Amino acid sequence: MLKRSRVQTTFLFNKNLDILTPKGQISSSDEQKMISMIKARFNCDIVETPKDKPSKCDGFLVKKNTVVGLFEDKCRYTTYEQFKRWKSWIITYEKLDKCVWLSNLLCVPFYGFLYIVYSDKILYWKITDDEGNYLFKPIIKKTKTQATINGGEAERENAFLPLEYAKILYE
Repeated sequence: MLKRSRVQTTFLFNKNLDILTPKGQISSSDEQKMISMIKARFNCDIVETPKDKPSKCDGFLVKKNTVVGLFEDKCRYTTYEQFKRWKSWIITYEKLDKCVWLSNLLCVPFYGFLYIVYSDKILYWKITDDEGNYLFKPIIKKTKTQATINGGEAERENAFLPLEYAKILYE
């Protein structure tokens, strides 16, 4: 009989995910609004990964029962004017790297969707082509940022996706 590794067991029983908190539930509701808009604009179906598990990507874009892309999505509780001053979207490099790897394995592009809630605007980045090659160079550096939607601070390698490569999906 095969034994489950310690890492797999940790992932299977992790019930401390931020999505399960009150702030996480608000974000989840806003993500669903964003998902509806993505489906309409891309004329596709969306298959999401489980929100209560630490999935490598947030979901897949599907057309005619075929996966045509994978994505990471986030909500940011700020205005577009404030976001423009930051000049980039920050996601953890670990998450970016895993999604780029999946893009290569599945032969589909990787997208990043960002809902700027207070301005009711969705931006998106096409990060890779269907071979997992970057379409622009993200800036990678170790920084201190808010750890989760519930606060805290984390120092980690982060990827900065420059605003100049974003397109407006909805405004």
